[in-house]
Amino acid sequence: MGLNPKQQRFCDEYLVSLNATQAAIKAGYSEKTAGAQGSRLLKDVNVRKYIGGKQRETFLENTLTREEVLSRLSDIAAGKVPEIKEVVTRKAEYIPNENDPEGKKMTMVYNEYAEMIPLPTKNSDRNKALELLGRHYALFTDRKEVEHSGAVQFIDDIGGDDG
Repeated sequence: MGLNPKQQRFCDEYLVSLNATQAAIKAGYSEKTAGAQGSRLLKDVNVRKYIGGKQRETFLENTLTREEVLSRLSDIAAGKVPEIKEVVTRKAEYIPNENDPEGKKMTMVYNEYAEMIPLPTKNSDRNKALELLGRHYALFTDRKEVEHSGAVQFIDDIGGDDG
């Protein structure tokens, strides 16, 4: 059995806000009973299946693939991804004073201007991306595997009497 239109609307609203009461109100349930209705709907098997399926879809759509992660790391390592920084500039301007009908007095007004400035990728970010790529491609050896066949003989050649 599927969802009726009201339940469908509740599910869609719940996926946006994750608030059962607000979702119930927006779906058309009474404000007085919205809390109880929302709680009841979240326990409904069909509603839970629908919400769970939509959440999985959203997760899969927003999850980077292995290739996308490696591509982004490569772009950062190559310095192709700028850091965007907001720069706010204050500029003083003189305007005629409203209270001076003769227009001889001026008022100083400060205006702020925000601008997004692309900055080059930081060296620390580039180095970290290179390190992660190097680890992924096993370019660095943290440990060396040594194979040995045969007996191991320990030799104590440190001076002193061993008894």
